[in-house]
Amino acid sequence: MQLFQRDYYRGVQVEAQSRISHGGEKRGRILDRNDQPMAMDREIHRLAIDPDHLSHCFELNLQDQIQPKKLSVEAIIQKLENSGIQFLSDRQVLIEELSADIQHSLKVRRNGKGNRIRYRRLGDLAPDAKRGILDQSLSEISRELGKWVFPKVETEMVRFYPFGTVGSTLIGEKGRSEGLWGMESQFNPTLRKVKSLVKEQMAPGGKKMAPNREAIPGQQGTDVHTTIDMTLQAELEHLCFENYQRASARSVSAMVVDPFTGETLAMATVPGLQRGQMTEFANQDLINGSREGMETAYGLMARLQRVSLEPGSVVKPLILARALELGIPLDLPLAVRSKNQRIDGRRRLFRDSSLLKEKTPEGAVVFSSNIGMVLLGVKHMKKSDVESILRRFGFGSKTGIELPGEEFGQLKPLSKWNRFSWESACYGYEMMVTPVQVLRAYMAIANGGYLLEPTLLKKSQDSPAPIILSEKVAAECRRVLGRAVSDGTGRHIVHHVSPELRELIREGKLQMAGKTGTTKLMDPETGLYSEDKYNSSFVGFAPVDNARFLTVVLVEEPTPEDNMYYASKSAAPLGAQILSAAMNLPGFNPFSVAYDDPRDSEPLILATHESADNLSPSGSQVEPARDSGQEGEPDRW
Repeated sequence: MQLFQRDYYRGVQVEAQSRISHGGEKRGRILDRNDQPMAMDREIHRLAIDPDHLSHCFELNLQDQIQPKKLSVEAIIQKLENSGIQFLSDRQVLIEELSADIQHSLKVRRNGKGNRIRYRRLGDLAPDAKRGILDQSLSEISRELGKWVFPKVETEMVRFYPFGTVGSTLIGEKGRSEGLWGMESQFNPTLRKVKSLVKEQMAPGGKKMAPNREAIPGQQGTDVHTTIDMTLQAELEHLCFENYQRASARSVSAMVVDPFTGETLAMATVPGLQRGQMTEFANQDLINGSREGMETAYGLMARLQRVSLEPGSVVKPLILARALELGIPLDLPLAVRSKNQRIDGRRRLFRDSSLLKEKTPEGAVVFSSNIGMVLLGVKHMKKSDVESILRRFGFGSKTGIELPGEEFGQLKPLSKWNRFSWESACYGYEMMVTPVQVLRAYMAIANGGYLLEPTLLKKSQDSPAPIILSEKVAAECRRVLGRAVSDGTGRHIVHHVSPELRELIREGKLQMAGKTGTTKLMDPETGLYSEDKYNSSFVGFAPVDNARFLTVVLVEEPTPEDNMYYASKSAAPLGAQILSAAMNLPGFNPFSVAYDDPRDSEPLILATHESADNLSPSGSQVEPARDSGQEGEPDRW
């Protein structure tokens, strides 16, 4: 054998003595803005036992019941429990199963027939327990038994989410090696780890015979520092869930950002995809031979960047911004004669839910009048003015937010606009935008004219953001949006903030700004707008000047009962609650907000631009409407 088969048996020996194991490299962590881990790798120590080896420490009595020679099964389990092992099954059930394994192995050894049981997994070491204490306990048990009955403790890295289900729709989930969806998928190239491969030469008893050799070097994953505030995230999800139930909606989504930095503080969709569901949906599709499960999963992911819809009345302040640039006075009289009106004798009929009494561009935005906005956009502005301002605010282009599946939306080129498109665009139809695009546009109003990209990452601005509005125009838009909350379609939201903030608002020390939007949904079967399906939205920020927080809310298909589909009843109250929660975060004191006496400010009157035709004298004044019942939605064609 030494002469002729030496190489063969040496190979057999090396193979028998070799062990291959992976290193302890970890996937990068996902951290919130306060550096709290939202996702991290955690070592799991898994313990098993060899019932066949353990059976040598027992014997069978005349009734074929096992009798311990030294330690009983109950004593072994108790010692393991004291060392921090969390068992996979109930303690008593585990004792009965392990006893049955020992009994089986003893019978096999006595009868010489059958296979002995060589492995049973017991459980994992608790997260707060110490590995050293477990190793000491295993040594003590083996010493008392006179035999080592435990296979090597397996150490494995598992993905751990310290906040549980909070933020799961946003954070996503890691599969066996890669992120499946959410941040785990988006930031996978950064988070990914490379496992090192280590070869060991071990004796049969487990003693190391030679130094380890690292066959493949490993690499640790890199941490991702996000802008998410998990305190606000938890509150946002709670508020969205409450509103989802109250409005009996198909889905409720919301997002909070800092309008001066673009940093996303929280983002939620309810109901949202939970960890483990994607695998379940994929298995369903495999069984059924369809894609219905995965389509359902995609519908439950974060929606604000991946759903394109007609925005409705939230577009009206953007049109107003262009009117201000053209020098159109905010108190320009508009020929709104009724709540159902045709323009220039054309067949198309425009509707408002009530008669606009403050018949001016400012009143049309504050009280959300479709007729007023069409008169402003068609009679006093050019088609190119309407199209250009929407494109300047970023409609039709991605925001760049770091989440999978962002859509471009759709804004037709000016060459394809007709009179119908022109009129419809004035109050948010004939275009498709994502809620995140709307949020980006409103950030420019809130921060003084800078078009920022919303982001989930802590990073410095590499280049200055483009300025799309003058500070004067942005300030005037903020004032009008403040009136929309205090006097117009969002006036009821004061009832949904905390008592302390409500008092500050009533005293004039704190002011919120915002705009509601209610849009009909297209019926895919008829190609016409549905009479009972709507989307409701709200965009708001606070305080009005030097805003700290801006939110966008989307309530999809709320119940039509009790007029719940109106944004003023569904989306706007939720927006107020979100802003209230944000202003109660640690580090922000709403009582220290600087404010001006509203009696000291007057509406800004800009010089008339030469391209604005059909203007009435700028000095005409209109008495503010005392009836604040104007909603302006839903539009009926």
